[in-house]
Amino acid sequence: MQVTKYPGPERGYFDHQWLQTYHSFSFADWVDHGKMGWGALRVLNDDVIQPGQGFGTHGHRDMEIVTVLLSGTLAHQDSQGNRETILPGGLQYMCAGTGIRHSEFNGSPTEPLRLFQIWILPSRANLPPGYQTAPTDWLTPKSTLTLCAAPTGAPLPLQQDASLWLGHLPTGTQTQYPLKDNNRRVFVQVAEGQLKLGEVELEAGDGAAVKGAGALSLKVLETCKLVLIDSLGQGRD
Repeated sequence: MQVTKYPGPERGYFDHQWLQTYHSFSFADWVDHGKMGWGALRVLNDDVIQPGQGFGTHGHRDMEIVTVLLSGTLAHQDSQGNRETILPGGLQYMCAGTGIRHSEFNGSPTEPLRLFQIWILPSRANLPPGYQTAPTDWLTPKSTLTLCAAPTGAPLPLQQDASLWLGHLPTGTQTQYPLKDNNRRVFVQVAEGQLKLGEVELEAGDGAAVKGAGALSLKVLETCKLVLIDSLGQGRD
């Protein structure tokens, strides 16, 4: 099994005043040809949106997008008529498919909003657009990961052979994540705390790309919030 560290300070970073954003993979004006995605994972952005600010109406297509709230309030509306306010711990899913337009704003006039936005390449192009949200308890500390999105058995659907897990793991937690075969690709991003992933130590902001069959060990050195995405290799990683 191979674990490759993606140090937090090496992520793409932009401060737009209303938005502070870190990119684990090439996105917008930040391009690193060695970081074009991992498996079906294409984008993992760590965003802080200032009070009352946000992304105006814009479009996407042929992508599955999951938004994970770490803190704050997200106000959403889209071209399918969905209008919703999402709270911490909440999850949002969009299948952009043949095309969807939406806006995303910090719903609070006083508190910053922090979220992960995750883009997953779909299994095929031109899927019907879709939208779904789900509350979860993943922000409650526990010693296991929480399955949040997958083709089956999760609060949110995915139409790709992929799964998204979230964890708020207390100090001292030791657990394992199985990689079923050499074709799987796992990416772990740490939001807070410290974690030993296999033999690699990660702290807040760090990520790691994992490949190779076997049991991936996670040992929490300091209470840790993280996201783990598991998908098939795509022939470029």
